[in-house]
Amino acid sequence: MTGTEGFMAPEILMKQPYGKLVDQWSVGALLYKMLTGLMPFIPTRACLERPAAFPEYMWKRHSPHAKEVVVGLLTVDADKRLRAQEALQHEWFESISHLRPSFPHFDTMKAKS
Repeated sequence: MTGTEGFMAPEILMKQPYGKLVDQWSVGALLYKMLTGLMPFIPTRACLERPAAFPEYMWKRHSPHAKEVVVGLLTVDADKRLRAQEALQHEWFESISHLRPSFPHFDTMKAKS
């Protein structure tokens, strides 16, 4: 087994067959870490015993939609886990799709030296 355990789906940790939905779990763990500064499960294998905790003090500054996406991605049962397309169509992503980067875009392929 290779990779960082904190981002591994339960099915990998349990050495069970797995599919592409393990990537959704990893994205969920990454979003949780980015939004809270902490990993969703400490110790890592706690995901085999309980769902991720979403303490109010850590999530009150984030929209309920952000939490919905993370909860959906960190669903232990892979068959019920939020799919990539579902996540991208979620209200949370829809609400930020209009944002533009604050820096100018340069097409490096067309730039002259």
